Amino acid sequence: MSTPEQHRPPVYACAAGAVLHAHAGDTLEPAVLLHTFLPPAAAERLRDPGARVDVHSDGITAPTVTVRVLADGHALTWQLPVAPLVAALPGQSGDDGRVVLLAVVDAEPAPGSWGEALDCERLAAELPLPVAEVVEALRGRLAPWLAEDVELLLHDDAHDHAADFSPEQLVASAVLSSHRGALDADQATTRLVRGLAYGPPEFQVELARLVAGALLSSSALAGPHGVAAVLAETGPFEDEAVRLLTEVPRARGVDGVGEVLLATGDRDEAVRAAVGVIARLARVGLGATELEDDALLARLDMVDDAALARLAGLWVRLAVAAAGEPDGDADAVRAVADGVLATSGPGRSWLARTARALAAESTEVAGRQLHRVGAPLELVRAVLESDDTTADPGPLVHACLQLARFVRTRAGIGPGGWAEVPLTAAVQATGAALAQGVSVETGIDLLTGLLEPDLEAAEALDAFVCATAQLLVQAQDEPGASSWETQVAELLAAVAPGQRGPRWLVVGCLRSAHEHDPAAVDLAPLLADEPDPDLDRAASRAGVRGVLRDGIAVLGALAEVVGPAAGASRDDVFTFVLPAALAEHDLLRRSR
Repeated sequence: MSTPEQHRPPVYACAAGAVLHAHAGDTLEPAVLLHTFLPPAAAERLRDPGARVDVHSDGITAPTVTVRVLADGHALTWQLPVAPLVAALPGQSGDDGRVVLLAVVDAEPAPGSWGEALDCERLAAELPLPVAEVVEALRGRLAPWLAEDVELLLHDDAHDHAADFSPEQLVASAVLSSHRGALDADQATTRLVRGLAYGPPEFQVELARLVAGALLSSSALAGPHGVAAVLAETGPFEDEAVRLLTEVPRARGVDGVGEVLLATGDRDEAVRAAVGVIARLARVGLGATELEDDALLARLDMVDDAALARLAGLWVRLAVAAAGEPDGDADAVRAVADGVLATSGPGRSWLARTARALAAESTEVAGRQLHRVGAPLELVRAVLESDDTTADPGPLVHACLQLARFVRTRAGIGPGGWAEVPLTAAVQATGAALAQGVSVETGIDLLTGLLEPDLEAAEALDAFVCATAQLLVQAQDEPGASSWETQVAELLAAVAPGQRGPRWLVVGCLRSAHEHDPAAVDLAPLLADEPDPDLDRAASRAGVRGVLRDGIAVLGALAEVVGPAAGASRDDVFTFVLPAALAEHDLLRRSR
């Protein structure tokens, strides 16, 4: 056994291996318990969110497997007995897939501690060991029935988590991590591969399109000489990388590159190779230039969630201007144009897509009276046919604004009809605009174009009940919160009374929140003196727009009264809680 000064931590483990590790009074999670000696400051590194944990086999007959943690430029390694890890399988679902928790205690085990409940406060860290890596490290060591059960669970988890991130974020994270040589590069690429293998069909199509687009843009950035240089440095056993570097420059457009990407018997390997090729080409194309993530993505004509949020904000700004009077057009056009310039290539691509969509809508609406929008349509045509990528986008933004106002006034086509951003980003941008004071009616116009066209009022009601429950769950355990009686009284006082006000909805949401989510505090006893109408019938009378209008008022009151205890600002409530509730109840339009 080594000494603490050698920083080669000894391992203590009970014979059974898995212990029941108490996280809360009513929650038990299986974990492997590791008593060890940690070097100075190691515990802080282990708790670093960026720490990477991996598991490796020590050999088919070895009694141990190796667990390694890489964090902040340091590595810690343990050789753990096989038995505890086998006993802890199949693990539990985590944010990044199924894991086995490794509960680390920086001390020797006390006599008799194996039979006692573990105090969470004693833990130096909880490390998530990926079950897929544990199983690989134990290949050939597991009973067939256990190996089959774990494989089925991993397959189900892969389906469940395939679309946890947007397609844009999956591709951007994989490329950035590979380009930077980050410790989590393999994990980021694995998430991308998993999304392409297990995501919904339309999700897989979008992922493939984005990877193909990144291959095309990185090839253009590197140029023919750069592609040749990367190809010359590619190893002889990197078959897929060689194939992509050879065939992508000859392909025509994103569709052609997509066909090259998927023209293989091993699509997973092709995607992994594509990520590496994109990163290598970007390094060659940029040379020694060091760029921030957003600037690097812009050079590759790529976006992540942050860039999507900025583009969706431009869509909202354009939509708000289209709903207003023309005297404010100049400021709106300049603001949107500046936003396009700030997002570089992706911004211009978004503007071009928006212009095409509005031109198509306007042409259909105008019919034989095309002269009414002849000038902006001609400008759109001229700009889109031009190859000038340095021109001021202001004139094209102004033409889009004119067309958006035309289709709105003549045919009632709202901004949802020309939202050239993913639905999730558009809903979050709409919520952000509501939080920042855009008129409720404009916010409703934005939302209705993003929701299912046959949405019923009762379904919209369910989303606001869900949002209320989420806030109550977050708020009830916060120390220092005022009594629920006081908060309910403040909520009722914050909304207008009367049959046409939102009071019915705030009462209904508070009453129904516990039924929707039992973890939410039950406030029904505190509302005994309030009328108790049939909520579905009340929602039907109000209509979808009425429910949205009253729901926005209710969320505003919840943000003010419950938000501080829940740790949620007004921006958080409208930008994240509301969109999450709409998505959870499948109320968003089916198409992106």
